Amino acid sequence: MITVVVKNTSTGAEVELPYNNLTINDELNKGSDLKLSLSREAVKQIADIYGYSVADILHAGEREIWVDKDGTKLFYGVITDYGASRSGEGINLDIAGAGFMYLLGRRRTGNLRVFTTTDAGLIAWTIIDESQSEDAYSDLGITLGRLDTSVSRDRTFRFDNIKEQIEKMSNSNLENGFDFEIDTNKQFNVYYPQKGTRRTEILFDDHNIVGWRVRFPLLSTLTNRVYVLGEGQGDDRLWVVRNSPDDYKQTFGLLENVLTESSIITTETLDDKGDKNLADNQSPRREVAIEVLDNPSVLDYQVGDEVRVKIPEEDINDEYLRLYKRTIQIDDNGAVRVALDVK
Repeated sequence: MITVVVKNTSTGAEVELPYNNLTINDELNKGSDLKLSLSREAVKQIADIYGYSVADILHAGEREIWVDKDGTKLFYGVITDYGASRSGEGINLDIAGAGFMYLLGRRRTGNLRVFTTTDAGLIAWTIIDESQSEDAYSDLGITLGRLDTSVSRDRTFRFDNIKEQIEKMSNSNLENGFDFEIDTNKQFNVYYPQKGTRRTEILFDDHNIVGWRVRFPLLSTLTNRVYVLGEGQGDDRLWVVRNSPDDYKQTFGLLENVLTESSIITTETLDDKGDKNLADNQSPRREVAIEVLDNPSVLDYQVGDEVRVKIPEEDINDEYLRLYKRTIQIDDNGAVRVALDVK
């Protein structure tokens, strides 16, 4: 059973909403978002029962929203956008929501904050915690969950976007980074070396795959030498060059790229930035997208996990592939369809 609930954060009042369809996106080290369509008339009927208006329920101040499946939250965040449109006799509402990482994208680190030889995950939690302690209006209710020991780094922040800076210290941006999330308990978690487990019991094959796509990016993204620019200007600028082994250059020749990270103040972190770029782009990396139904249940696996995939037409024969992005679509009957990006 699927339910959608909106909560007024000022009063604590909760209202369950009818919906026509909804889509949940969840991406590793990015966060989650929600799109929801519903009938204004259906919402108004609910609002009338409680003595509210549609505005009271959906967009009169901060509103938390979550999607529950069989007693477990699939999504938890806040409403970010509201829209209404008329089509024929009815008025349709479109609601957008985002997980709590979105709110950290609306926070800054302040004038100057310096960390020296400090665990990267601890840096991430510290800038979140300090932002939430700024004044009476700052507490987002995010608490600390799991905090694995990762790699020590030096970081200097000046009015920086907190969400972006956490992403920059993650595995999506650096070699030896960490994976992170704000989960549906509103806890910030850091995983090192990475999030997820190998799910031996989960297999996607022709029994549950309803569609698939396989792609090999070639010259559009390949890089085997990268220059990484750090803090400073002109001749005083910190920079490094990182090269792939010659084997990666023999087939496609020399392919170069330049990355700019002006907030990085150590060559070690610049090395990790360059090495991550090469690891992702020095050879064609197969991208696989599959569409499945709710079998196995979306409650049984999550981004970061390794799942078994079998697409014999593309020589994918019961391979373990890691799930980086999941898009869940649910219609008004509760039918679930899932798109998965795996590598």
